Amino acid sequence: MIKILLVDDHLIVREGIKSVLRPYTDISVIAESVDGEDTMRRLKTLRPDLILIDVHMPKINGIEVLRRICSGKRPIKCVVLTAYPDEKYLVEAFKAGASGYLLKSATGEQIAEAIKTVAEDGEYFHDKLPKRLIKIVKQVIAARSAVEPVPTKLRPGRKRRDKLTLREIELMNLLGQGMRNKDIAEKLFLSEKTVKNHLTNSFRKLGVKDRTQALWVAMQQNLVIMP
Repeated sequence: MIKILLVDDHLIVREGIKSVLRPYTDISVIAESVDGEDTMRRLKTLRPDLILIDVHMPKINGIEVLRRICSGKRPIKCVVLTAYPDEKYLVEAFKAGASGYLLKSATGEQIAEAIKTVAEDGEYFHDKLPKRLIKIVKQVIAARSAVEPVPTKLRPGRKRRDKLTLREIELMNLLGQGMRNKDIAEKLFLSEKTVKNHLTNSFRKLGVKDRTQALWVAMQQNLVIMP
């Protein structure tokens, strides 16, 4: 039995999804959530096998919820079910850790297939998504797997690794494009404070004090491709 947490701020959508999944006896919606804050609160006591989530929600948007869920100590598999086929949402969802992406025009069969595929460690893309975008996302998935995040707390006897994380490398490349913190925050669905914290960590790891120095060092290490 695959236990699902269903996250969407519209009751009619949640009821519709439960209805189309009812014939699938190996899938069970064990709980529902109406926004990002409610989702994080429920996960303190719930342990679903998979989360079916929209990206556009009040309080904490779905992209940020994905980041928190997928980067935690006990990550949970996530499938996005949304009305947005945009490249911006699709790419950011997979960067955040999603493993499936469905449009709300999906049939019950497609939703069930996505849930089962992701539950078995696969990836799933709605057949209406352009092949060009799927190719981009597959590159994101490959990069996500190749770059290991730097742990914030080191275990006893473990050496510090000062490599930039995938997110920090991404921010450095956006700096190289001349983007400001505010622009980066909007593009990546982050707060300006979070962007500033990422950059501060990057500067520390690179041993520099400002953006210009950081970009120079990052270019020398082939981490940034300047336009």
